[in-house]
Amino acid sequence: MRRSMWSAIVALGMIAFASQPGSAYTIFPPNSVVAGKTIADWTAAWWTWALQAPAAQNPLTDTTGAFASLNNNGPVFFIAGTTGLTDSVTRTFQVPAGRPVLIPMINFFDTEPAEIDPPTATLDDRKNAADLVVAGWLSAVDPASLFASIDGHSASDLAQYLEVTSLFSMGATQPGSLIASFGVPVGAELYPTKAAGYWLMTDGLAPGPHTLQFGGSSDAFTPAANCCTTSEVPAFSTDVTDNIGIPEPASAPLMLAGLVGLSALRLGRRDRAER
Repeated sequence: MRRSMWSAIVALGMIAFASQPGSAYTIFPPNSVVAGKTIADWTAAWWTWALQAPAAQNPLTDTTGAFASLNNNGPVFFIAGTTGLTDSVTRTFQVPAGRPVLIPMINFFDTEPAEIDPPTATLDDRKNAADLVVAGWLSAVDPASLFASIDGHSASDLAQYLEVTSLFSMGATQPGSLIASFGVPVGAELYPTKAAGYWLMTDGLAPGPHTLQFGGSSDAFTPAANCCTTSEVPAFSTDVTDNIGIPEPASAPLMLAGLVGLSALRLGRRDRAER
């Protein structure tokens, strides 16, 4: 009986280690539900996170990874892209263990708050404008420009990972935020907002170092006639390399400590029984 119990303890410890394969990870299919939300809904949350973050410490303009974790505490970890107007960027930062990761190959948003649109524009006019501007951007993206790889392994069929949000609000414009630095008045309600982009939602990256590379490009375009946004939107591109580290999950050492403690207890009882 004692020998069988010891064998079971050893086997359980081996299972605990085997359940963490070194290179296994999952890329979720488009439109998946992750942590209770669709990927499109997570992209809306990503925009709120990025644009309401301080302009002086913003993940999008960050060139080192120093601000990658700023307010990034939800069930999904947001990977920042860029503003699209800079050259390639390389960042280094930590990603918490056990959280799915949302990666933007290239993305775009339009917001039409009343404070920046013509006073004659109705809410329906502004909603229509957001729809038309995002549709214009989608026609300007070249799917062949998309690229994404994890540890040198390229993801395939990237055009399928298009996510388009419904109209949403990013809340009131925060003082000192990146969106405020674009000229949107502080306090302006960022509605209606719409966004689209090509995104990867991945989970299961093993503890240790990883390299993420991703990007894409879109051409300049002029939105279809609408009430509010009529000027040409310039071409832009994204080219990001992220060197990330994922720590060992706390549960693995705790499980091992428990197994060692249990085995020591069993051996101690056996020694006392044999004396």
